[in-house]
Parts: sequence; structure tokens; C-alpha cells
Amino acid sequence: MRGEDSALQQKYLKVQNELEKKRMAEEEYETKEREVAEMWRKKRLDYNIERNALIQQLTEASLIRGSRGKRKGKKRGGGKKKKK
Repeated sequence: MRGEDSALQQKYLKVQNELEKKRMAEEEYETKEREVAEMWRKKRLDYNIERNALIQQLTEASLIRGSRGKRKGKKRGGGKKKKK
């Protein structure tokens, strides 16, 4: 009877050990998955910040160009005619 109890206990411990290993592997996988998701979320936020800053710069530049008014022709500083 003691031999059977010992064998049953060993079998139970083995099964529990396997279940614990599986649980730990799943936990590790979920942790890595969360870390990757967090990394991509940060990258997406950084991208949006940079994109908005670029849009703002381009908008300001277009406003500055627009506020100068239209100019008639190109002014190049008195070019002379060439002699033949």
C-alpha cells in the first residue's frame, strides 16, 4: 500500500510540475506580448508627434510664404545682354 501511495504521489508531483511549467511558459509569453505591444504603442505615439510637428512646420512655412504677397516677375539683379 505504501508503494502505491508513493507511486501515486510521485505521479501527482510530476503532473503538477508539468502544469506549473506550462503556466510559467504561458505567463512568460503573455509578458513578452505585452512588452512588444507597449513598444509599438510608444513608437506609434512618437511617429504621431513627429508627424504633427512636421505638419505644423510646413503650415507655418506656407503662411510665411503666403504673407509676403505676390511678386511680379523674377528679380535677378540687372543682367546684361551678350554681344555677338
